Amino acid sequence: MTKKIRVAVLGATGLVGQAMLDCLIARNFPVDQLYPLATANSAGETIQFGRRDYEVLDAETFDFSKADLAFFTAGADASRHFAPRALAAGCRIVDNTSAFRMDKNVPLVIPEINADTIHDAPLIANPNCATIQLLMALYPIDQRFGISEVVVSTYQSVSGVGRSGVEALAKQSIGILNSKAVEDSEAFPAGIAFNVIPQIGTLDEQGYSEEEEKLYQESRKILDRDDLSIHATAVRVPTFFGHAESVFFRTAQPCDAAAIETMLSEAAGIKFWPHPSYPMPRYDALESDEVHVGRLRAVHDDTEAFSFWSVTNNVQKGAALNSIQIAEVMFGVRT
Repeated sequence: MTKKIRVAVLGATGLVGQAMLDCLIARNFPVDQLYPLATANSAGETIQFGRRDYEVLDAETFDFSKADLAFFTAGADASRHFAPRALAAGCRIVDNTSAFRMDKNVPLVIPEINADTIHDAPLIANPNCATIQLLMALYPIDQRFGISEVVVSTYQSVSGVGRSGVEALAKQSIGILNSKAVEDSEAFPAGIAFNVIPQIGTLDEQGYSEEEEKLYQESRKILDRDDLSIHATAVRVPTFFGHAESVFFRTAQPCDAAAIETMLSEAAGIKFWPHPSYPMPRYDALESDEVHVGRLRAVHDDTEAFSFWSVTNNVQKGAALNSIQIAEVMFGVRT
């Protein structure tokens, strides 16, 4: 009989937090007691889990010894603040923020790739959504042929910044379509409606954005490939849900597109779209937990250079689902 698990969700009122609650139900995760948590601003609200309504508790006053597992998705600052308290109380954590991803003592996990790094770790970090999407497709290729170089351009939806991003795009779009003055949102460095912004996060002295650095650093850590060359350009686009990526990669050994197509067609968590079909965020990613890959092609006559297009639901596999999958391994719900 599967052990029942007492679960806390920090950030339960947010976009990803609510997706986590839905995912716990959809995957029949053995929840014994549920403790929805939030910071003081959202504490006291009511959320629904299954057929019950739950009051959202103030994380500041919550006793983490009541929970066996906590999902953290309220931002990096909140994770850094509450993690020591939860760990001291014996509560294991799956953290969906950037707070601990590059800590050498914290496993950074995509279960289809490196679930073996979880072991008995009390704290597991969930990677950035764009990193998960990229590596789900590249990993089987790297395992067979080796990958020496990656160039990726991301086209990331506004839900990547949470509810504020979705609301900003909706409000700005309505305003522009009604010929009204539109104010920019603090969620983005410029107006997002009918626009494309080639910056996600602050820019460093070399000109790389935070999102681009996450793709670089996290990919090398997850694959355990400090030698891997990755160059990323991260772009925010005016779509509500679903991230897209255009990926060029070079293999260490000669191969052909047919061999790569076979591997991607058989890989767990991937839906491959053969030519001439291809996936799109609005039509294919929203109701799916898979990473969709299409437009695979060789770079003319180069037997070591290829490219593909991918889309996925960033709130699901990019955040909530991957976190739940980590917890399933941690507690032996699934292997």
